[in-house]
Order: sequence, then structure tokens, then C-alpha cells
Amino acid sequence: MVDAERLDVPQKLPTIPANSSDNIWRITKETLVGCMDGQFDQYFDHMIIIDCRFRYEYNGGHIDGAISLAPRSGSLVDTNLLGDLIPSKSHQMRTVICFYCEHSKYRAPIVAAC
Repeated sequence: MVDAERLDVPQKLPTIPANSSDNIWRITKETLVGCMDGQFDQYFDHMIIIDCRFRYEYNGGHIDGAISLAPRSGSLVDTNLLGDLIPSKSHQMRTVICFYCEHSKYRAPIVAAC
């Protein structure tokens, strides 16, 4: 998921329509699996999967390679950690970032919009 209005690059992955006006691109689970399996390697060099669920949910099971960005007290996300995960423009890496939570309807879109 990514805020479409903040991008200066064209959309490459197939997306599904959102039921809200948050401008967050959403992908299907099949597209995520395709990304992980290399089906879309021509579009990006690096993939980051961010688990936005609570720590106990992450510990109970998560997507292989996902990074926990669990909510902290008083805040939904540690935006400093999020900034550290995204390569700087100087690296010139094409990076796809996927945020997910229990149903990918509340926490993941909020974190993706940060």
C-alpha cells in the first residue's frame, strides 16, 4: 500500500479499488505472493513487508521476512523506524513496500499514510 498522491512514479503492480477515499493503493494476496515469488521483479529491486499488527499477533505468526512495526504506547507507529526502512533516494533502488494488519483495513492504511 502506498499513498498514490505522494508518488512521482507510475503504478506498476495490479491494484484493487479501495472502499475509501484515502488514496492508498491496495493489492490482493495473490499479487503479494507474486511479488514474493519474483513475478514482478522487473518493477522493483527491493521489497519490504511491514506487519502493523500488535506484537502478540506478530509473534503468533507472520509473513516470512515481515518486519514488525507494532503500535507503541500513545502512538500507532514509530515513524522513525519506518524512515530507517525506506532506502534513501541516493540508493536509486526501486522499492515496493507492503503494509498489512489483521484485515488490512485500519492499522496498515494508517501506517502506510505516514
